[in-house]
Parts: sequence; C-alpha cells; structure tokens
Amino acid sequence: MLRLCLFCVLVVLPLFVVSDPIRSKNSEDLHDLEEQTTSIADKTKSGCFYRCKADHEKVQLFQDFYVQHNKKYGAEEYIKRFKIFQKNLEEIDRLNREEQGTAVYGITPFADLTYEEFTRNSTGGRLSEGAWARHEERMEAIGDEEIEFVDNLDELRDSYDFEGVSEEEDDSEEEDMVVANDKVFIPKQFDYRKKKAVTPVKNQGACGSCWAFSAISNIEGVWAKKKKQLIDLSEQELLDCDKVDLGCMGGWMEDAVKELVRLGGVAKSKDYPYTAQEGQCRFKKSMAAVKVSGSRGVPANEKKIARALIKNGPLSVAVVASANFQFYVKGIFNPDRNQCSTNKQDVNHGVTIVGYGVEKSLPYWVIKNSWGDSWGDKGYIKLIRGKNACAVSSYVSTAYL
Repeated sequence: MLRLCLFCVLVVLPLFVVSDPIRSKNSEDLHDLEEQTTSIADKTKSGCFYRCKADHEKVQLFQDFYVQHNKKYGAEEYIKRFKIFQKNLEEIDRLNREEQGTAVYGITPFADLTYEEFTRNSTGGRLSEGAWARHEERMEAIGDEEIEFVDNLDELRDSYDFEGVSEEEDDSEEEDMVVANDKVFIPKQFDYRKKKAVTPVKNQGACGSCWAFSAISNIEGVWAKKKKQLIDLSEQELLDCDKVDLGCMGGWMEDAVKELVRLGGVAKSKDYPYTAQEGQCRFKKSMAAVKVSGSRGVPANEKKIARALIKNGPLSVAVVASANFQFYVKGIFNPDRNQCSTNKQDVNHGVTIVGYGVEKSLPYWVIKNSWGDSWGDKGYIKLIRGKNACAVSSYVSTAYL
C-alpha cells in the first residue's frame, strides 16, 4: 500500500542557538531569499553556485533561512540541520544543471530536510487497494472527438457552422469550449484563478493531508464554476470525520469525496478550521455549506484532461513528488523518467490542476499545491504537459454536485 501524502560545521553555530542574535537582526537587513534564490538558480545552470560558496557564506544563507522560515532548533538540532542544508545546496546546484525545462531550484522552506523527511511530512497520498479499479469504474464519459487548442474561441464561433453538433455532448454553450464538426476546440491558455474559482494557497503543515487539500480544492472550484460562488471549505472535517482515509498518515481524493457524501456535506473552513492534526469529529449536517453527489475519474489522456478541466472546474490529481518538488522555485519543470517517475504506482502526493498554458514552446499544467505560498511560484508549480510527467495523468478525478 502506497502512502501518497505521507510527502564543515563552524564552531560558532551553537552560539546562534544560545543567544539567538540572528532573530534580533532587522528583517530589512536580511536577504530576500525568494529573489536571491531565483537569480542564483538562473546563473547556476552552467556550473556550480551554492557548493562553491565559502563556509561563512553558507552559514549566512542558513541564518537567513532560519529567520525567514521561523525555524526553531536546539543546539544539536541546529548543527544537524545545517549539515543537511549544506548537502541540499549541492542538490539544488545539481537540479539546476540537469533541468530540461525552464524550472529553477533554490532555498525553499524544506531546505533543512532530507528527502525522506520531506516526503514523510509534506506529501501523504495513499493509493489504497483497488483504487485503480474503482477509478476506472467511475470514469467520466468523454467523447472521442479530436481536441484542438486555439487562440481565439470567439473568432472561431463566428466562422463555424454549428449544424451537426452532438445533442448528447453539446458544449457549445460553454464559453470556454466549442464543439463543432466532430471537433472540440479549447483555448491555448486557461486559468481558473482568473475566473475566481480558486481559493488562496493553503498549508498542510507537517501532516500528510495533501489528499484532503486536493479534494477540497477540487470541490471549491466545481462549486464556484457551477454556482458562481467561491467558498473556502474545511479540510479539517476530512481529517476528523473521514472513516476510510488515515488523516495525517495519508488518504485518497476519490475516497474523500465518497466520505463527504456519507457525511452530508462539507463545512466552511472558518466554521471548522484546520489544525494539522487529527481530532474528534465535530461536523453536523447543519454546518454543510456545500454538498456533493460523488466523484468521477478522468481518462489518462492529457488532451481529455484539459477538456475535463474546462467542463468541470479544477481537478484533483495525484503526482510523484520528486526531489525537484522539494526545491522548486519557478518555471516549467520538465523531467525525464529518472528525475520523476511516470509509474502510476509511485504517486505520493495529491494536488489540484487549475489551468494550463504554453511558454517558450513548452506546454504546461498550472498546479496548486498545499505547502503555503512561500514554496514554489507563490504556492504553484508549472509541470510539463503532454508526457505524463510525474504520472500526472494517471489519477485525475473530479467531484460532481
């Protein structure tokens, strides 16, 4: 059973723990790590940057990291984390050298963790027994029409004769899709954030609850698309009340939706706030702000996934969160199979597809994560589209109302 969201030391170091002078420094005097990492990562594509730094420069980087991300260590832990941090600087250099897309890597909130710690604390996808069979059973029927990406749907509408549009699959009234002459036309660029169907990026903390965040983000988006109302919903309800999934030990998005059907709905996050730990179920049906009827799988075809995204709203998806995720800062992540598995059995993290686009001839998915907005591109990652990168097409699903 896979768990999907379960994702030279200087002598002066102990002094920083005892007197903690770095916390007394004016924050304006500290490096802005986000801007610094971006510029550094851009430069390190052709060589080394971090690993070539002097020891005192690495110490300064770690001090700035320690303050910016509000880390708290004892003396021994401080030294241990600095050693890991140094090794991770070398890993960041390697990732930047090997990147085949436009992604850059740098110092993120996870720069003091080993990869094993990172996946244990920050992922949490759990592929339960029989999940693939159930996924296929609930597969959404998506037509076999040829799917084309176009620049301007309005111009297309003006030029097309709509005779012969399928009555069973008439999406011609969908503003972001045109079905005509046995073809489906969708935009080359699409983003639900611009349509007010995506809540702000959240943070699951040190709890393997990505599955809950993915499921809830999907439901928030589906509701916003259908009802024209964006509601911030509760992940904590799933941690406390879901009897199928395993709380902070991991879970599965389609199982979570099924549990919300059993529970009778999902509460607003303000009425059932997130604590990053499991507790007693406090949900009552009177608290339900949104109700769902079930979930459907989406075929493992990335053009059909794009069509399903436009038709349904943001989609739940399971991915393989490789080391590249740990240090991702910006750009399009374009891995080979050695960098990120395409095997559906290796998925370990639940996220949400909210859009797609093309940059420098590279097609990509816009993926919302649940690691806070200080990670990645303000909480998002762009993942190459069309090659099942990180097994992104293997387990895509959506709730329906």
